[in-house]
Amino acid sequence: MSAEHATVSIGIPVYNGENYISQAIETLLAQTYTDFELIITDNCSTDATPDICQSYATLDSRVHYHRNETNIGASRNYNRCFELSNGKYFAWAAHDDEHAPTFLEKTVKLLDENPDAVMAHARTQIIDGYGKVIPVPENTLHVRVYDSVGEKMTVGVDYTDRKLDSHRKSTRFDGIIMHTTWCYDIFGLMRREALARTSLHQSFYGTDKVLLAEMALMGRILHVNEPLFRNRRHPQQSGHIATAKEREAWNNPLTGTHHPMPQWLCMQGYYHAVATTPMSISERTRCMTTLAAYAANPDSWLRLINEKMYKPSYAV
Repeated sequence: MSAEHATVSIGIPVYNGENYISQAIETLLAQTYTDFELIITDNCSTDATPDICQSYATLDSRVHYHRNETNIGASRNYNRCFELSNGKYFAWAAHDDEHAPTFLEKTVKLLDENPDAVMAHARTQIIDGYGKVIPVPENTLHVRVYDSVGEKMTVGVDYTDRKLDSHRKSTRFDGIIMHTTWCYDIFGLMRREALARTSLHQSFYGTDKVLLAEMALMGRILHVNEPLFRNRRHPQQSGHIATAKEREAWNNPLTGTHHPMPQWLCMQGYYHAVATTPMSISERTRCMTTLAAYAANPDSWLRLINEKMYKPSYAV
């Protein structure tokens, strides 16, 4: 089937990704499910990224390379992938992550068989900059480990049972707001018509979790109980940016202002999602109760008043 009519669209937003983008592309082209288009949006890279991507586009008609004239920021570049896509299902893929060969096959099957589901993902495995698996105990949110060359880092995985497959909106919303820390789900396979009704990636750091909350309110989020997604942790990724101001500039370099407390923007996004999603009064009340509990959490307030305490997600 031609890429113009592909069932699945995969978007890779990238900026100076020469270090890992070949591995990321190779694991996607090796998928057992082949009916997909691969859209790469290059945010005006200055390294060898353009040459690498162009070479794959030349070799495989499913690969489409687009280069922005200027650096439009991480959030807009992520959205650009979606704007250029046409598949029934859509997934973002980071330039430094990897996918097992059956990732698409098994997530597509979940969405095909469950029309009430808006997303499907798999269990996450952590790898270091050299591709070596970093063992992380199941349901361990934060653990300090050393990679294969002795560099210390913090890694973790979200709780296995966050009840994101519940038929209740409020339960799924609680699973994202209260029990999701790492936001790996942002790289799951999404139903296009649902994703199109969200705010997509907005121009503040932490927008990935807001987007997940919007998706959770629209439908169930399912998971393949296998480690088919490999998230790479290395010093060059966005989570190592030191301050909220620098993270904001990375996410949206075109903004002329700095939000000193970016978590307020996340809270506004959560509230807007609850307020605008059709649901019963009782469900809306439960969602608002979750938001109140989140706001009352001391860690949330520490992140609001001290940007050095703000622990960013690693998705965008």
